[in-house]
Amino acid sequence: MSFSTWFKPDGALQELSTDDLRREEHRLKIREEQLVARLQQVLGDKEEAFRRGAEHRSLSLRRILARKFATGAADQLLLERDLLRLGKDLVTVRAFLSLSEGSKKPKGVGDQVAELQVAYEDDKVGESSYRDSLGKSLGLAAPDFDPVAEVFRVWRALDKGEFASVADARQALVENGSKPEKG
Repeated sequence: MSFSTWFKPDGALQELSTDDLRREEHRLKIREEQLVARLQQVLGDKEEAFRRGAEHRSLSLRRILARKFATGAADQLLLERDLLRLGKDLVTVRAFLSLSEGSKKPKGVGDQVAELQVAYEDDKVGESSYRDSLGKSLGLAAPDFDPVAEVFRVWRALDKGEFASVADARQALVENGSKPEKG
């Protein structure tokens, strides 16, 4: 499914049952796992091509390996874009599930449908920004805690050397992950 299947042109929501939404969520999760596996393969192949090119001095071999590396970089961009779009689809399905499970009557997004479609299709708009826009348009409360943002915060701290090891970073995530920070 894509954006045009979630919303009608006038901004009203399509009629989708909870079972349809759950099936779609399951299908999207499977597709996400497939894309992640493919991305990991592409990243590994790309790094292998670079490593082999650095080891060998043959211009012919390096030319071929450089081509493989460039192809991998292009494939990586396409896969990352597909994963972003898939993430936005999951955000949409989960928002609709939240509405249906909460027995809340979903409202249409009306005039905001064009803005949402732009956010959905724009590769520069991340999942969290799209989720916030969608939630606001649908009348859903913003989440108090974003576990994805928390994982990224810990990874950034790990990259900066704020943790002695990956295990320490993981422990901090476990300790902080279940309770939102109070600002």
